[in-house]
Amino acid sequence: MARPTTWRIDPTLASDLAAVIGWSPGDGVTALVAALAARLPAGSTAKLEAVAAGEVPPGADPEVLAARIVADDVAGVPGPSWSCWVLSTLLAALLETFGVARTEVVATRRIDLRAPAVDFHSAVTVDDGTTTWLCDPYFGLVLPGPGHEDVEVVDRGLWALRSDGAGRWSYRVASRRWPEQLRYRLVAPSLDTGDVRALCAVSVTHSGVPPRPNARVRTTAESFEAWENADGTATLREWRWDGPDGVWTLDAERRELPSWLDAAEVFSARTGVRVR
Repeated sequence: MARPTTWRIDPTLASDLAAVIGWSPGDGVTALVAALAARLPAGSTAKLEAVAAGEVPPGADPEVLAARIVADDVAGVPGPSWSCWVLSTLLAALLETFGVARTEVVATRRIDLRAPAVDFHSAVTVDDGTTTWLCDPYFGLVLPGPGHEDVEVVDRGLWALRSDGAGRWSYRVASRRWPEQLRYRLVAPSLDTGDVRALCAVSVTHSGVPPRPNARVRTTAESFEAWENADGTATLREWRWDGPDGVWTLDAERRELPSWLDAAEVFSARTGVRVR
């Protein structure tokens, strides 16, 4: 009996979304993660808009999300930045709909010493028939999945290590942008839409992301980030990396701006990805 798919969406809509991010099914899993990182900003503003409206933050319904992204692109209007839950379910939806791979949206928990008491995070395990991959589209990471011990990857400015322990894999992420490694461990290996909706609701009050606007995109050569500071001003930072190991360069362009609206305007102009 065929395995039921949780994340499949309307094929025409999936094709439209793939065109927006510049990905084709033949490009494969790694290229899809890179396309999402470059074209759909990771961040908090979609969640903040939902919270302000008294709604559960988005993530559980990738068909609704895909329609929203495509509509914004057709209209030529800025879109929000998206949470890990949104990016994970969209990744799973595209892979499942086009038959590229079998997927599971999973929940992890941040467990490093600086982690909040409750900080759940999403990722996707992908089985393409030859390899199991662990994909974290929020960070733009692709790692060989469970069954491959202590796998280390350096890719476009990020370092990651995935390992197995006590039957539960974990992974660490580091960059010169951050003062410490972020560490995540699997807590739920297979989520459905109801699970994701519940965890999105939890994120309203328990999250490792400050409740202020932020956005980030990563291309093949650079990373652009913008965020609002606690005093209402905003910061825009551009990172570049060099060398075959993809290590971040120490020098980065940093601009301090009067407000998030100013930062979003500059971010949009610098990246070609319009964000609000």
